[in-house]
Amino acid sequence: MASLAACDGPISAPAGGGSESPLTCEIDFRLEEEGRFKDVYLHVFHDSSLGTFGEVPECESPRLPPHSDLLARTCYPLENCDEATSQLLLNLAHSSLGLDRGFSGPRVIARCAFHAERVPSAEDFELDGARTIDLDMNWNDASVQVSSVTCVGAGSSTSTSLTTSTSLPQCENAQCSTGKVCVQNVCVDPDLYAIDFSLNEPVFLGALQFLVEPDDGLYGSFVWLDGRDAPWCEIDFDPSVFAAGAVRDDGLRLGFISPVGFTCPTKLATCFFEGATSPLSPEDFLITVEDASAPDTNAIEPFPTVSISDVRQIIP
Repeated sequence: MASLAACDGPISAPAGGGSESPLTCEIDFRLEEEGRFKDVYLHVFHDSSLGTFGEVPECESPRLPPHSDLLARTCYPLENCDEATSQLLLNLAHSSLGLDRGFSGPRVIARCAFHAERVPSAEDFELDGARTIDLDMNWNDASVQVSSVTCVGAGSSTSTSLTTSTSLPQCENAQCSTGKVCVQNVCVDPDLYAIDFSLNEPVFLGALQFLVEPDDGLYGSFVWLDGRDAPWCEIDFDPSVFAAGAVRDDGLRLGFISPVGFTCPTKLATCFFEGATSPLSPEDFLITVEDASAPDTNAIEPFPTVSISDVRQIIP
């Protein structure tokens, strides 16, 4: 089985004019609440002697949901902060555009660069005032945690990577965060489903691409490995065929390419979905074939139909 995954490297020290701190760290902030939200915000406090997020924080939201923006700003002692502490404000907001689906949780809402004097731990950061706004515009208290801290030494091409973490992308010895379980070396929600995608028509293909969109009222999301930019999917194809996934809200896009072609009917891929609050069925997903062509690149029309051939719950 081939797992579709690509690692993200740690944030490196900025070139010229950057922080003179000996370590550049990458801090992940994870919303632990389940559901769909329009907004989440929190304040992060830390001892000023530990380091700084910088005057202009370098933050990103992994798998940023469509029509969403991440706001990050720092508060220094001159801005109503205690002289011994520094503060970071994080706000992930979803702007309504058409059918408002918001974004799902749990998820890493922000990944920020931190210029440190020493290797910090999750306990060095005090998270306060975390709240969410749900799709009905209700405010709720929320649980947000520092889920990962990764640091590299600055100013040396031979620096050693130093890592502390409360949830690991690959859960060796079942080291998963609270509420997660280890399945095939991946930390996931207990409500995990395997979904098989198949093409049952007799056709010879060189390329195929399709989009999978969960129903608007469906809770949960496809599993995306922490710190990676690809979904947890497995394929059984000849090595000349490869697949790549890309996020579209909580959906999934899969593509298959083979210079020598591949014959259908066949099972295309098995992808994993977590966080569903009720049993899943094939009718919970809309599949749209976006491209199909022969090995000579001539389009195949009409497009063949991709369907979900099996949905099964995985019991950890």
